[in-house]
Formats: sequence, structure tokens, C-alpha cells
Amino acid sequence: MDRLSRAQSAMEYLMTYGWAILIILIVLAVLYIIGVFNPGSVLGAQCNVKFHYSCLDLALATNGTVSFLLGQNTGSTEYNIAVACTAAANSSGEPLAGTSPWIYLNKSGAGETSYSASSSYTLGSGKSVPIDNIPCYSDTGKALGNQPIGTQFNGILWVRYTNTPGTEGGLNSWITQQVATPSIPVSSAGKGSTSTLTTVQGNTTSSTSSTTTSSTSTTSIIGTYATAGAITDTNASLSAPKLTNTYSQYICAGGDGGISTISTNWTSDVEDSSFYTSVGRSTKNCAILSGSTPLSISEIALNGAPTPSSTVFNSTTSGPSSISVALSVKSNSSVVILAACSAGQNVCGGLSLPNGCTELQNNVGNGGVFSGAAVCPMQPGNYTASVVYSGAIRACVACKTACTPCVATASIAAYIFPSYSPTLSS
Repeated sequence: MDRLSRAQSAMEYLMTYGWAILIILIVLAVLYIIGVFNPGSVLGAQCNVKFHYSCLDLALATNGTVSFLLGQNTGSTEYNIAVACTAAANSSGEPLAGTSPWIYLNKSGAGETSYSASSSYTLGSGKSVPIDNIPCYSDTGKALGNQPIGTQFNGILWVRYTNTPGTEGGLNSWITQQVATPSIPVSSAGKGSTSTLTTVQGNTTSSTSSTTTSSTSTTSIIGTYATAGAITDTNASLSAPKLTNTYSQYICAGGDGGISTISTNWTSDVEDSSFYTSVGRSTKNCAILSGSTPLSISEIALNGAPTPSSTVFNSTTSGPSSISVALSVKSNSSVVILAACSAGQNVCGGLSLPNGCTELQNNVGNGGVFSGAAVCPMQPGNYTASVVYSGAIRACVACKTACTPCVATASIAAYIFPSYSPTLSS
């Protein structure tokens, strides 16, 4: 009887701990499958960059495509930009691939498999461009294709360019450079399944300083900015005070007193339907060439700034209250906000801004016209900015002629510059 009791106890012991061991084995198997024991999943993406280049925000998707932020600070502009990703170089020192691995960037930032000089991309020194979903090739020259999460890829990121604009060939032949030698685990952080490139830095060539590291932090493109504004109650034209430096771009806002249509030397991105307010961009100092007093003008001048990754516009010819722009910021960015209002007698209230923004211009004319400008360092998130006004109607009876507008008109625009960290020019 005692022997039977001991046997039963042993069996119960085995059953109890056997289930526990089985559960532990299942958990370990699951952790192995998702790549927890893969060193790459612990260390993350590593990108050993070559001199004068940067490789940040590195990610390899399960479809075998790589995404990263490419930057160059060689001191020279690179034209006809193309990129590639391979596991090895061939005997000629070129990317090893069974087919052409080059993806060419066009002016809009899209990736193309064929070269076109007329639409090729230019990358200035001190600039960077986010590149998404470039197909990578294995050490046998085949496209990687589908890869399990946690699989480690060790390879080479390449750039191909010419030293001058125009068609490649002759004295303008391709120059091939290794940008970096990445070690990347396949991760759900990959950008998707299509071979499409996007750019936030634009097709510019102006030079600026750049700070880069080999970590996965965002590159900062350092530039300068200055601000100016003016109002008038006596003249039919108005210029912002000329800035001491020549800047690469100007963002302008203007408001008109409301008798004649505003006319500007900037390209309007947004204006109210009656054309009394406008926000836009120019390559030179901002000016209202003709209009009805009072007039108000504000500008932000930028150096080293890329083309904004996104812009948000809004305008109205009605009231009361305000109009707003909703900002969706995806990465650490600088946001430039400008607005103008023309709404009769002292009814423009100015800008309403998110926390952390600095209003640099707030120009209000005697007749209630307003223009303002602000710069905002923003982390990823959703924000709202507004230009505030009321719908108060001027005493049109007192006007011997038609008084227009008799309702509020306003325009506001926000320009988002990822990776751009400007400092105020002295």
C-alpha cells in the first residue's frame, strides 16, 4: 500500500512539473520565432557611415526593402541621384545584383527604375532626403524578397550621381560611392511593400551646415532664419524691411484694407476668395506692389531650408470666429506659420498658436488689417493654429462708395520642415 502511494505521488509530481516544463518550452519557442534571441533584434539597426555621408532612421521591412534617411555633407552638390542596396560589391567595385539595383530619384522625390536627366533629383551639400522601400539584393545578386522578422541583413548602401547637371555621360559620367555598411534586422518598422521614394528636402542646391551621427536619431539640417514686417496707412504699396542676408526662400503674408485687390510679388499658396489676404512664397524680399491702405505684411526668410514636406492652408471670406489649420507632425520638425486678416475696423485678433511657438511678427494696421508670423519647434503629434478675427461689419453707411469687404477675410498657412533646426540670424 505504501509503495502504491509513493508511485501515485511520483506520477502527480511528474504531471504537475511536466505541464510547467511544457509551457516554458512553448514560450521559448514563441520568443525564438519572433526573433527575441536574435542579436540583431536586441542591438537594432547599425549603420556604419562613410565620411561626409549620413544614414539614419534605418529599417528593413519583411518584403526585403530598406528605408533610411540619406544625407551628404561633401561640400559639393550631387546631381542625377540614384540609390541601391546590396549585400556585396562585384569585382568592378559596383553593386552586386543580377539586375540593375539602381533606383533614381526624380524632382518630386519618387523612385524610378529608369534614368531621366530632365526630371532627375539634386541633393545639395548639407541636405538629407528620406528614402523608402529600396529593394535589397543578397550576396548571390538576387532580390531578398520576403524575410522573417529578426533576420539580420549585412550589406552596403550606395549612391550614384554626377558632378554637374544634365545628361550623364562623357565628362559628366556616373560617380558611385558607398554611403554606409548597415547591419539591419528585419523589423515591422519597415515602411511598406512598394518601391516608392519620398522626399522632404526638395530639389534645392544651397549649402548649409549639417550635424549627423551614426545613431537612429533624426539628422538636423541647421540653417538660419530672419523675420521682418511692416504696416502702412498712407501708401498703396508696401515692402518688408530688406534683410541683411540673401536667403534661399521667403514665406510671406499680406492683408489689404479692402478697397482694391492685393497684388504681390510672391506666389500665393492660399488667399481668400476676394483676394484681400494672401500667404505664399518668394525667392526675394516680400512686397505688396499695389493695394488699398491700410496694408500689412510679414515674412520669414530661411536659409538652408528644404522644400517643406507638407503644407496646410486655409482661408475664408466670412465670419465670425477664426479659421484654423490642423497639423500632423510625423517627426521632429520646424513649423513656420503665417497668417493675414482684412476685416474692417479693428476686428483682426492675431494668431492663436500651440505651446512652444514664438510669434515673431504681429502687425496690425489702423483699419484692422493684420499679418503675423511664427516659428514652432514641434515633436511628433497633432496641433492646431488659428488666425482669430470677428465678423464685425464696418459702418458701410459711412462709406460714400461700396465698402468691401464688409465681412472678415483671412488666410493662414503652415509649412512643416522635418529635420530642419534653424537659428535666428543676428
